[in-house]
Amino acid sequence: MKEKTAKHQNYELVLLEGYQEDKVINAKHITTAIVLNLFALVLFFVVLGIGVFILLVTHFSNQRLEIKVTFADMRILIGMILGMLLYIVLHELVHGLCYKLMTKQKLTFGLTLSCAFCGVPEVYTYKRCALITILAPFVVFHFVFILPMFWVTSPILLFSLLILEALHVSGCIGVYIVLV
Repeated sequence: MKEKTAKHQNYELVLLEGYQEDKVINAKHITTAIVLNLFALVLFFVVLGIGVFILLVTHFSNQRLEIKVTFADMRILIGMILGMLLYIVLHELVHGLCYKLMTKQKLTFGLTLSCAFCGVPEVYTYKRCALITILAPFVVFHFVFILPMFWVTSPILLFSLLILEALHVSGCIGVYIVLV
């Protein structure tokens, strides 16, 4: 019996004749991992610097900024660290949700020394499916981290949200490389 093509499902079970690979990013390759992480680190500090400047201009320009770290602030900072770990898991779950909705295939999650990942290794996805899947967390978490900044007044909480946003933007380094 001839196997039906799954094109209408955003993927193929086997490579089609004439297939041309667009790009391969092997984060397990040490040189690739180092380069990706260096770019991510630079991007983290660029976003953080821009964010601090924006926060100073928009939230604290008419005030004398005094940062006194209280016990409540320490809880916020600890929450931010836990938020970073939770963010990584949720980020990959958003990828997984998109892959699952678009392919209905078994998901694979993993962690290397340089990144977390989610994929569907048993199928070959079309570019549209791959782009939607890689962009989904990028879009979703911008709203999650930026929108609360409009209502939060605590400098420590604002800075924590900014760090999470900078982590998010820099952690999406693979997305930018795929899009280029």
